[in-house]
Amino acid sequence: MSNRLANILFSLAIIIAGIVFIKMAAGFENLTALAGAQVPTQMFPIAVLCILIFCSTINLVKYVMPNGAADANDQLDMNLAMFIRVALILAILITTIAIWDRFGFLPASVFSSLTIAVVLQVRSPLIYLGLALYGPATWAFFRYAVAVNI
Repeated sequence: MSNRLANILFSLAIIIAGIVFIKMAAGFENLTALAGAQVPTQMFPIAVLCILIFCSTINLVKYVMPNGAADANDQLDMNLAMFIRVALILAILITTIAIWDRFGFLPASVFSSLTIAVVLQVRSPLIYLGLALYGPATWAFFRYAVAVNI
């Protein structure tokens, strides 16, 4: 499979999924009256999805144009090792959702960042330390600076 075809298919999949998720987000219950917020509940997910769709559209146009991408005609190098890595990362992300549901954000963030680093064969102890501290730092920021419990 060429990079051109892979990017076109992936961009289309992201655009279609984004549209489906926007429809789902539009159905969120509006809790602004209860929370006293000025922005509706749907605003953030819809904004993020619109940005994602916009970026995917740019990528789609880039690969549809005849001279749009320099690597368009290169072959996609998808070997067994890469396929296993992608499958492991997908399994880690699904497990992270279960951990977050059961134990909360902190263990889920540490688990996902460190196990993905192992799958990607990161060798630097400093990167592992930074990844281990990133989740707790994010939690502390939201908890104490923004007063939101995640």
